[in-house]
Amino acid sequence: MNSFEVTVNGRLHRSAVSPRTSLADFLREGIGLTGTHLGCEHGICGACTVLINGQISRSCITYAISCDGAKIETIEGLDDDPLMIELRRTFSEEHALQCGYCTPGMLITARDILARHKDLTPAHIRREMSGNLCRCTGYRGIVRAISRVAALPLAGDRQQSAVGLGPAPGPEADTRPTKPVPKTRVIESSSMPPTRNSPAAGPVEIEVNVSEATQSDGWITIAQTFTLPHPRGKVWPLLSDLEDVCAALPGIELDGPPLDGVV
Repeated sequence: MNSFEVTVNGRLHRSAVSPRTSLADFLREGIGLTGTHLGCEHGICGACTVLINGQISRSCITYAISCDGAKIETIEGLDDDPLMIELRRTFSEEHALQCGYCTPGMLITARDILARHKDLTPAHIRREMSGNLCRCTGYRGIVRAISRVAALPLAGDRQQSAVGLGPAPGPEADTRPTKPVPKTRVIESSSMPPTRNSPAAGPVEIEVNVSEATQSDGWITIAQTFTLPHPRGKVWPLLSDLEDVCAALPGIELDGPPLDGVV
């Protein structure tokens, strides 16, 4: 279990969760904020959309512990927000909701684009909202509702530096690589908020060398090697604890203690 603290809707929460607990599960099951819905759990449908440090994010694919020290806003925390008040009214009047399951995520995303943009056209609204899926309304009522709020003076008056999630990939999306993928790639350290116990650090470039895939006895092996900018004497003691290593790797679970170096 990992301890962390996060401010949700203005209230500080301190908790301990497993490394793979999603922010959505923590919000729903840990502190009872069930307005954040779970749909696909792959970051595609947008039902789980929340604000993390002012930016819309998919809480179903965000680890709770990665938000240590962050400020989270859910649909419950936006009751008195002027834009949200108008959006709720127009969503109701334009029949922009039916079953309501996608509505919390729709409202948060709509509020975000209204706060960031002025002079929104229906085409612009459709593009910005295409990362939030609805299986009931056909989207026409949603676009009309957002268009009505966009015409009000309060829309676009708080220009934010937040970047929207944008549309989900689709048949017309240009997903072609701009250049061939190299066998050596550079990765950067995470841009998530730093933990409260450590100072913020800038990006650290690490060169990762990727080998050719080999196949033997039905198994495909790909080796990756990299050099860490830390003394060997400090790195190896960390890697020698298999339980700690596995706890930091998504999808890995030990089913028993190591036996002769094999787990």
